[in-house]
Amino acid sequence: MKYFTSIIFIILFVFSNNVFATEKCGTMQALDLLVEANADVLNQLEKIENFTKNNTITKKKERELITIPIIFHVVYSTPSENISEEKILSQLDVLNEDFRKLNPNFYETLDVFKDRAADFEIEFCLAQTDPDGLPTSGINRAFTDSATFSISNNMKFTALSGADAWPVNDYLNFWVCDLEPGLLGYAQFPGLDEATDGVVVDYIQVGRGFTNGITGRTATHEVGHWLNLRHIWGDGDCTQDDLVEDTPPAESAHSGCSLSANSCSAGESEPDMVQNYMDYSDDGCLTLFTEGQKQRARVLFETGGSKFALATSTKCAAPVLANLDARLIEVIEPQENQNYCTTSVAPIIKFRNYGNNELTTVKAEVYVDGELAATSLWTGNLLTGDYGDFKLDAFDLTAGRHEIKLLLAGVNSQIDEKPEDNELTLNVQVLGKEIPLEQGFETNVFPPDFYNLMDLDDDNKGFQINNNVAKSGNSCLYINCFEYDTPGSIDDFVLPIINLKNFKNTKLEFYNAYARYDATDSDTLQILVSKDCGATFTSVMKRQGALLASEGNTTSAFVPSASDKWKLRTVNLSEFDGAENLIVKFRCINSHEQNLYIDDIAIIGDEIVGINENTANFDAIVYPNPAKNRVQLTIDNLKIGTFRLISIEGKVLEEQKIIPNQKQYDINLEKYNNGTYFVSLNNNSNSKTIKLFILK
Repeated sequence: MKYFTSIIFIILFVFSNNVFATEKCGTMQALDLLVEANADVLNQLEKIENFTKNNTITKKKERELITIPIIFHVVYSTPSENISEEKILSQLDVLNEDFRKLNPNFYETLDVFKDRAADFEIEFCLAQTDPDGLPTSGINRAFTDSATFSISNNMKFTALSGADAWPVNDYLNFWVCDLEPGLLGYAQFPGLDEATDGVVVDYIQVGRGFTNGITGRTATHEVGHWLNLRHIWGDGDCTQDDLVEDTPPAESAHSGCSLSANSCSAGESEPDMVQNYMDYSDDGCLTLFTEGQKQRARVLFETGGSKFALATSTKCAAPVLANLDARLIEVIEPQENQNYCTTSVAPIIKFRNYGNNELTTVKAEVYVDGELAATSLWTGNLLTGDYGDFKLDAFDLTAGRHEIKLLLAGVNSQIDEKPEDNELTLNVQVLGKEIPLEQGFETNVFPPDFYNLMDLDDDNKGFQINNNVAKSGNSCLYINCFEYDTPGSIDDFVLPIINLKNFKNTKLEFYNAYARYDATDSDTLQILVSKDCGATFTSVMKRQGALLASEGNTTSAFVPSASDKWKLRTVNLSEFDGAENLIVKFRCINSHEQNLYIDDIAIIGDEIVGINENTANFDAIVYPNPAKNRVQLTIDNLKIGTFRLISIEGKVLEEQKIIPNQKQYDINLEKYNNGTYFVSLNNNSNSKTIKLFILK
C-alpha cells in the first residue's frame, strides 16, 4: 500500500473516535484522549513515524531474536478477575506462537497471503527479576475497589486503585482487569508517556481454551498496536492507509471470518486481509502478520528507536542474590534538615532483605559527626524481598547542627555480603541556632537547609523562590497570589529553631514588596512566633491592605522594579528573649489579589556574655580562631594559674594547670562539635576569657 505521510495519518486518526464509537479495541480512542490532554503527543507520534519511514532493519538485526520480559498486572475486585497463572501462561504461549509464525492455524491462511506471512523473531517471557533486582513471578496482583475500568488509564496507577507501570526499558507492562462492556482491550503506541506504556486486556479475553471462541488473540492484536501497527483498514475507508506496503486496503473492520470480502475491489484484485491479527475477525480466523508489519515493528528496536533499550533487557533471567544482604531503604525518622527541640533522638529506619537467606537479626549503628553514638539490634523473621521497620535505641545530642550516619553493620551475626547499600547520611539541627540568623535566598537550594514550607491547604501552591526579583542580590521569597485563585488558602514559611538564651532586645527585620489589586481587599502577611517549639504560636504582626503595601494599586501582576519599591519591616521580639526553642514563621493568607515578595530576613539582638571577657595583667591569644581540630593557646606574663575550656552553657570541658615559663599550649578540639566556646585563664588575682569558635 501507498505510504501516506505521517501528518496526514495523524490528522485522520484524531477523529477516529467519531467514526467507530463502538470498537472492541479502544486503542485509537485512548490515543484521542492523550492528544486532547497533551497536544505534544502529535509531535511525538510524528517523530516516531519519521524514524520508521527513514530506517530499515539491518540484515543482522533481522536475524536476531528479541526476547521481551512481560509483567502481568492483574488488577482485580472479584475472585474471577484474579485470573490464574495457568491462564497467563497460556496467553504467553499464544503470543509466542503468533509472533513467531508458529500458530497451529497458520495452514488456513489464504494462499495469496501465505508468502507474506512473517516470523517477527520476537518472543515473550515472564519477567523473573523485578525493578529492584529481586525475584518475581512476572505476575503482580493488585486488589482494586473499582468495578470496571475504561480507556482513562486508571488501572495503570496505584493511586487510582490500579498498579503502577514497571520501567518500560525493561518490561512490557500488560494490565489485566475488568473493562467496561464492549471494550476488549487497548494499547499505547510507542514513544509516548512511559507511565501508561503497555497494553490492557479484559480478564475474560486472556488465554485460550477457557471461554468458547476466545484463543488469546486480543492480546496479540493489542501487542501489535504496542509495536506501532495500525488497524488493517487504516481506521478510515479504502483511501486510508495502515502505513504498511503489503496489506491490501479495506473499507472497514471485519467480523466473523469473511474470507471472500473485497471491500475495495475498485482497482484492487486482492481480497481484504481479514486473517491479519490487526483486524477484528474472530480469534479462530486470525492467522498472520506480514513482512511489512514485521519491518514496521522491528525498526523500533534499532539504534535510536523507542524500544531500543528493551531489546537488551535482562529481566527474563533470575537475579543472582547474595545469601546475606540487608539493604537500608530509608530513614523514616529523623528527616534531612529536621529541627529537634530535644537532645534525645531515636531513629526509625526501613530496611529490606535482598538476600537468599531469611533475616533473623540486623545490627544497626549510629554515628554522630563521625563518632559511634549508639548500637541497636533488631530480631525477627524477614524473608527475601520483605521489608522491616526498626526503631533504634535513643541517644543524646548536644545543641547545634549534626551529621548523622546510620549503618547496617551486620546480619544474622555475620558480615553483610553487600555492604555498599547499608549506609545513609543526613543532617539535623538540635535545639536552637544562635542569632544572628540571616537569609537572603541566594542559595541554589529551596527551601534553604532547616527552613520549611507548610502548605496548610495541600494545594501544592504557596511560597517559592523568585530568581528574577530581589531587594538585594538576585533572588527573594515569593508567593503568586495574583494567580492563586483559591481565596482563604494559608501557606507558611518557617524559619529554623532559634536559641535566644544569651540574647536580649531581639528583633526580626525583613523587607517586603506588595501592591494592592484595588482598594477593596488584599492578601494578608502574618508573623507568628512560638517559644515552646511549635506547640503554640503568638501573632506578633498582621498586615494587609494599605499597611502591607509598598507601592500603589495595580491591576497587572506586580513586580517591584526598583529598590525603593520595598519596605523595611521591624518586629520586636524582646518578649521572647531567653527562649531556647523559638520558631518564627511567615504566613500568607491568600485573597487572590497580588504578588507578595519577601527578602533579607534577619533576626538580631544584643548578646549577653555569660562569662566575662575582662582584662588582666597578662596577655593570651588563641590561634586559629575559628578553629577546626586543634587550637594553640599562647600566654605571656602568667606563671601560675589554670586555663579551662568551657561550653557556652558554662560546663567545664577541660582544665589544665599553667606550667611556669611555658608559653604555648595545644588544645585538642576533635571531639567537640561546632559552636561557641570560651577559654578562661585564672590566677589568684586576675582572669581573662577568650571566645573561641569551632567550625569544622
